[in-house]
Amino acid sequence: MELHHKKHHQTYVTGLNTALQTIAEAESKGEFTKAATVAPMLNFHGGGHLNHSLFWENLAPASRDGGGDPSGALKV
Repeated sequence: MELHHKKHHQTYVTGLNTALQTIAEAESKGEFTKAATVAPMLNFHGGGHLNHSLFWENLAPASRDGGGDPSGALKV
């Protein structure tokens, strides 16, 4: 899990930060076509980061607000 967190998940975080920075810089220069070209990376890296964040939260012990028994429709 340490490898998964330090390498795989970190790749999404780094990619998301890079995309955000590139878009902000392009917009500040009025290069809106460049910003639009990079925008799909927000979905890719942002989605990967969000999915992994949920993954880690679900693996956390109940004492750290993770895991636990399912509720609602999942409980059935």
